[in-house]
Formats: sequence, structure tokens, C-alpha cells
Amino acid sequence: AFKQRVLQELWDPKRQFFISQFAHDEEKNGYKIKALSLVYQDGKYAGDSHGRELTGYVPWVFNLPDKNKGYEVAWKGMTDTNLFLAPYGFYFVERHDPQFLVAQGGCVWSGNNWPYADAQVLTAMANVLNNYPQITITKADYYRALQSYTRCQRKEGHPYIAECGDPDTGRWTQDTPFSSDDYNHSSYVDLIISGLFGLRPRADNIVEVNPLVPDAWNYFALDDVAYHGHRLSVIWDRDGTRYSRGKGLMIFVDGRKIADSPRLGRLTGTLPATLPATLPATAPVA
Repeated sequence: AFKQRVLQELWDPKRQFFISQFAHDEEKNGYKIKALSLVYQDGKYAGDSHGRELTGYVPWVFNLPDKNKGYEVAWKGMTDTNLFLAPYGFYFVERHDPQFLVAQGGCVWSGNNWPYADAQVLTAMANVLNNYPQITITKADYYRALQSYTRCQRKEGHPYIAECGDPDTGRWTQDTPFSSDDYNHSSYVDLIISGLFGLRPRADNIVEVNPLVPDAWNYFALDDVAYHGHRLSVIWDRDGTRYSRGKGLMIFVDGRKIADSPRLGRLTGTLPATLPATLPATAPVA
């Protein structure tokens, strides 16, 4: 029921996007907005063609939209620098929205780059590339977006993350000591493991990898990942000279190769049986 409400109430066919919805009747400066209306369906900017925000990509974090229904057209916004893609992360609101503003201080969600929202978008983007038949975005688009997101996480030449920043200059606009500095809610490591290097978490005993790295890459290694009671490694070595473990894409579990392929792409293998965990004996009470 929740899924159907999202698809029926939040998807706007004209704007081809999931648009935020007002929960209650509101009124300000003589303009009225009705409950359950979408952004710009009512109020001062009624009828405006904009109103898209990064939150419109959150349904794909949960693989919620139905496949083969055309919803993926919304992802054009992540390939366009006139919409969301910025030099340093993403614009939270599309560039030409009448209320677009990159604020230079404070918690403002009208255009600034927010790593929290960026991480949601990249998680959703990887889901689309892995789970949805579509032609709107490619893994090259994912890598370009991830590069932009990576560039924003620096300060004075060093790795750093704060609460929000200027997507055009990279300057952190909300960076309060002991409050928003080292604002570790970006899930960056997960984006590298499950997105770029393609380890797709599953509940069964199948290991699935689908790297989104550029085809030109000759090698990468994701090593010693704790996974379902095992230690897992994913290696791509085009000609076998980088790591001396073989050629191509390989999955190793507890040091043993369980799957390989000469090409980058989706690859699966089966986990060996996991030994039951044992607890240390309880020491006698003196």
C-alpha cells in the first residue's frame, strides 16, 4: 500500500519525477497550498515546471519503483549540469528552480551540496544500474557522479567532510567545530564497496559482484571483506600481472577462488558452508 501511494501520489508525469508533497494546508503571504498537493502544483509558483529535488531519487534506494514503467527517465537529471550534477557533489534543488539558492551559511536545503543526500542518490543510482532494465544512465554516468562527490570531501588539500557545502566552489558552508565537522553520515565506504567495486549484498549463499568501474581500468582489488562469516576478496586484473592471482575478474572466499570471468561484468559464486559460531566456555564463579 505504501509503494502504491508513492507511485500514484508522488510521481508527476509532466515533470517525470517523484515530487515532494505537502502534508497539510498551508498559507503564507496570501498564497495558499492545499494538503497533498505537490511542489508548485499550488501556491506562489503554481504551474512552474521545476520543483525537482534530490529526494525524488530516494525511492530507488529501496528498489521501490516498478520496472519497465518508464520511471527511470528521472535519472536524466544526474547527467545534466543544468539540473543536479555539480563540480563538487550535487545541487540539492535543480539549478533553474525559482527558489534555487546556494546559501553561504546555515542548514539550507535550497541548492547546497549535502553529502547525506548525495550518498542516497549514489546508492539509488547503483541500484538502477544493477536492477533495472533502462537506457537513461550508464556506469560511466555513475563514475562521473562519484568523482564529483569525492571532490567535495576535501578541505585545505586533505580528506574532510562537513555538513553541507557550495557545489560550485567546494567550500564547506556549514562547518561548525564539534558539530558538523567530520560529519560521517555519507556512507562513502559503502558506495565504493557495493557500488563502484560491485559487491551486491544478498541474504542467501550466493556472492554477487557487478563492478561499475570504467572499462579502461586494468586492475582493482577489494580485499578481506567480512561477509556472511567468511573473508571475501574481489580482484580485477586484466592481464594477471598486477596481483599474480590470475587474469580477469575473480572472487576469492577464505583465500580460495570460487568464480572468475575474463571480462568485467556481473559474476556470481557460491559461498562454502559456514561453521557455526561457538562461544567461549563460561568461567566458573569463585
